This record gives sequence, C-alpha cells and structure tokens, in this order.
Amino acid sequence: MDEVWATKWEQVIDDAAAHGIFVIPVFSSWYDWNNGSPEIGLFQWQGNSFNAANGGSAATPAELFQANSLTQTAWLAWMQQVVKRWQGRENIAAWRSSRK
Repeated sequence: MDEVWATKWEQVIDDAAAHGIFVIPVFSSWYDWNNGSPEIGLFQWQGNSFNAANGGSAATPAELFQANSLTQTAWLAWMQQVVKRWQGRENIAAWRSSRK
C-alpha cells in the first residue's frame, strides 16, 4: 500500500465526513489502464504501478482482465487492503470498482 496515497485520500474522506458528505471510493478507471494516444491526454498506463515498466506484473493493460492472472490477483489484493483499511469510516456510502 502506498502510504502517501492512502493518507492523502484519508484526509479527503475525513474532511468530507467533517462536512457531512458521504463518499463512494472508485478503485481504478479506464484511464489508469489506457495506453492510448497522448493527444487525448486520457492515458495513465505509463505511470500505473502495475505496468511492468514500473516494476509491476503487467506487460499490457489487458492482463487486468485475464482471469486469475498475476496482475488481476495483485489488483484485487490491493483493493481488499484498501477496503479493510477504510471499512470503519462511516461516511463511505458504497464501494465501487470499474471491474465488471
């Protein structure tokens, strides 16, 4: 777990709670796994920690959708860590994953 990332999001969630706002965390989006054209500016694959070029397990974004692949297993384990860490926050209204 990236502690800096988690702590920043915890601050956002806590600030929302202090103002009576409920949140729905979304784990990953299309752009996190998109290796498309930089002209549209909606691709993050180059910076994705699951990208093999960054030390991750995936040679391509498609590995996230391969059943029981190392990438899919690692991503689901990461998601489970986040849910366990934040499950006690009462202003989380629901959990959302882009995985179908």
